Amino acid sequence: MTSQNIESELSYAYLHAICGKAGLSCKQGDRHDDGAGVDAEITYRGELPHPYITEVQLNIQLKATTIQP
Repeated sequence: MTSQNIESELSYAYLHAICGKAGLSCKQGDRHDDGAGVDAEITYRGELPHPYITEVQLNIQLKATTIQP
């Protein structure tokens, strides 16, 4: 794996762990399908203050950087 691919996988793993702790659904996006750079989709289904909204979906673009020691 290239270092860029490793950074990408770690970014997604971190986001997935945060979503899991918060009780949110998180799935990996497909950049080639949407052409908009969506790396992940986060979805919340549950009680919301508005009676007509039953879920909220966020499209996320992940970024990662490293610092060489």
